[in-house]
Amino acid sequence: MAKREDRMIKLFLILQVLDLTTTLLGLRLGLAEASPAVRLMMKIGPVVGMLLAKAIAITLLGLCLWLRRPHTIRKANYFFSALVVWNFLIISGRMAGVM
Repeated sequence: MAKREDRMIKLFLILQVLDLTTTLLGLRLGLAEASPAVRLMMKIGPVVGMLLAKAIAITLLGLCLWLRRPHTIRKANYFFSALVVWNFLIISGRMAGVM
């Protein structure tokens, strides 16, 4: 595995942890999950639903690796980076009393 691909995989996994953490914190603060698919998974419980969503994401990472599609992983990293920033902004707004 190339060094660059290895870094993309590590970043993907870190972003999954950050998304999981910020989403659960947001839920604890009274915010709602925006994704309809994840919201549906969370009907069985917020933590279990989020872990299921992360398991699916990691499975898709494995599929991208198997199909040799690192560019798809890179695009997913951009998406999840923006998502984590969004989560932080929404959480900050809630904590500041703006939302």
